[in-house]
Amino acid sequence: METVEVDEGTDEPDGNRLSMAIDAAYRVMDSVKSWGKCDEECALCDMDVCISTSYDVVEIYCHLLACVSDHVLEVSPIAFEDFFVFEVFVLDQICEREVFDVRRILETTDCHRNVNYRVEYTCNQRRILELVNRCFPGEMINIQCEQVFESLMYKVYSKYSESGIQCVSSKDLELLLIVLFRRIESSRFFKVLNSTERTQGMMMLGILLALKEDNNTLVDKLQKEMIFIDESLESHFVESMGLINMAIDVNQVLLTENMDEWITHRKEEMNWEERVHFWALNRDGSCESLNKSMMSLCIKHRKYDDGWAIYCKGCKKTSDVIHKGCILALNALKETDDQKWILRLFETVEESFSSGEGEAGYIAANDVLKNLSCFTEITRDLVLKEFVLRMDFLERNEQIVNLMIRELVELCKDYENDQDHAQYGEYTSLIYGKWKANKINGKYVIGGSEEVESEMYLNVLSVFDCLCDRNKILEVLGDIVNSNMKITKELSLKMQAISKINLGSIEVDSSSLEQYAVLERLMSLALQKH
Repeated sequence: METVEVDEGTDEPDGNRLSMAIDAAYRVMDSVKSWGKCDEECALCDMDVCISTSYDVVEIYCHLLACVSDHVLEVSPIAFEDFFVFEVFVLDQICEREVFDVRRILETTDCHRNVNYRVEYTCNQRRILELVNRCFPGEMINIQCEQVFESLMYKVYSKYSESGIQCVSSKDLELLLIVLFRRIESSRFFKVLNSTERTQGMMMLGILLALKEDNNTLVDKLQKEMIFIDESLESHFVESMGLINMAIDVNQVLLTENMDEWITHRKEEMNWEERVHFWALNRDGSCESLNKSMMSLCIKHRKYDDGWAIYCKGCKKTSDVIHKGCILALNALKETDDQKWILRLFETVEESFSSGEGEAGYIAANDVLKNLSCFTEITRDLVLKEFVLRMDFLERNEQIVNLMIRELVELCKDYENDQDHAQYGEYTSLIYGKWKANKINGKYVIGGSEEVESEMYLNVLSVFDCLCDRNKILEVLGDIVNSNMKITKELSLKMQAISKINLGSIEVDSSSLEQYAVLERLMSLALQKH
């Protein structure tokens, strides 16, 4: 094997991890070579070794495995940390590690890169298989199955047991159990666990493995045994979490809440990982439909950032996909109150209008406005401001203008006695003024529905009535009088109610004569209604 310098800039994947694995491999090899041997030939003990690539690391692992299995007679205690770094690196080379990060899956399944990765991975598998067959002639070994491709750490641990060595530290046993957990070797895992004093990390790993195998009886048993933990034992889960993260996600093991909540949370995570795994495996050929289904699951399981990643990168923006994106952003905003979802929400509303598909824009705006009362006060105000800032919405659909005012009416009723919510009157004034200007400039359909216009006046009056803004009420009444619109019964009743309650208290002076003239004409129109 040709020697090359190894550093983080190497073309090998994970250059720093490779460097660590090479250093660990040399130290493990030196320890194994120092142990007592039988007289049989051994390729490892007879060769001059130079390690420079990931393939070399796997090759040395195979030779070490053969040496420990068939050549070593006597062992002496040695720390497992180097074995751990070495074996975890080998596992990463021979077995694809499942990825449950939706965004990473979307990034790495680009067609061109995915094909190249698969070709490279298949070639690497073939080379390693040839190597294993040389080291273990006549044995059937499936390198895609960790349980068949033997664990060097467990081999050494077994040699310790055969030699009567019982001085393995709790930290070393944790590393062995982590490897067995990673390899999903439950029989060996619990054999080791049941024969030693246990740290909390060991027990949490055991419960996780039982959960993965859906063994609720074992989960209950291990929970009850948690009281027997020896908290004085040294633990990598306390001191060396970076080391553990090489093999597993240590955050999944740490107990940060009570045990029942932790188990419930882990079950939910495992359920979600199964769904992500299924989605990732089956995207080829039916990517579009599966991505839409996965967006629905993201909404259901509250995985909003994952759903948004799929919306942005995995779907053609059809009207139904855009609407699904709107619902996702809406739910995320309600639940998290994170303001980044406001911009994302309005991105979907804009795309709904731009899609040119029927009433898609109105439906999206309706979804947002109907949920205003579900937001916190600050978020609600920001959403309303966003609507007002995007006043071009109001030029596209007169019904959306009416819808906005209708929802402001409901908000004003909720805060009828709260003077701090006068901003709803300000929003209404802005929207109403824009609507009048658009009507004058012919932005809406000529000869549009009088029912929409009448409801608009009714809703605007209702807002200012709730806020007791008499000047605005008279302004709107004047607009009604000067319009050619036929007054509906509902609007007529509202005007009469307003005239009795709100205008009755206006003091009579010379400045109010015009207001009273408007009122008289208004009442005349109202009486003509009947």
